[in-house]
Amino acid sequence: MASLTVQMEAYAFRELVAHLQWRKDVQNIDLMNLAGFCRNCMAKWYHAGAKVHGVPMQYEEACERVYGEPYADWKKKNQKKASEDQLAVFESGKDLHARTEPKLLPGTEAAPGHSNVCGQGCDAPAVPAAVSAAGATAAKIAVLTASDRAAGGVYEDKSGPAVVEMLKLFSDPWS
Repeated sequence: MASLTVQMEAYAFRELVAHLQWRKDVQNIDLMNLAGFCRNCMAKWYHAGAKVHGVPMQYEEACERVYGEPYADWKKKNQKKASEDQLAVFESGKDLHARTEPKLLPGTEAAPGHSNVCGQGCDAPAVPAAVSAAGATAAKIAVLTASDRAAGGVYEDKSGPAVVEMLKLFSDPWS
């Protein structure tokens, strides 16, 4: 039954995303002011779900899945400037805005806070480094590359930074 519940919830999420992709006229600030969440919140939840399950994903990819296209493109084509009234309602309702921090592993607490970045390009909030997926132990890693030619300025060392990026992507689902 649990698997069926997850499938039904996933179906409901996909339908909500499809509906919001169809209703491009609905502004994020209106969603925030009426319901306390918007497309950006949904993208953050999607991104957080990837982190919780150890799936490497950039926030921009989560946005594209929710918006149906790159966020910058959607924003350019569909986002209108918020009115003073909309901004005032947004500011007055911040305590009711959706939490967008990832739900952490059982027995841990999420950091307090609510979304305050809807309508902007942003990244998901950081999760404390001490928290790790699937009960793994957090560890510090150093990358050392050795190259006489790179050290001598013959060419730029690209391997060290590439290793660091791969470690971030695949070794730490919270980064």
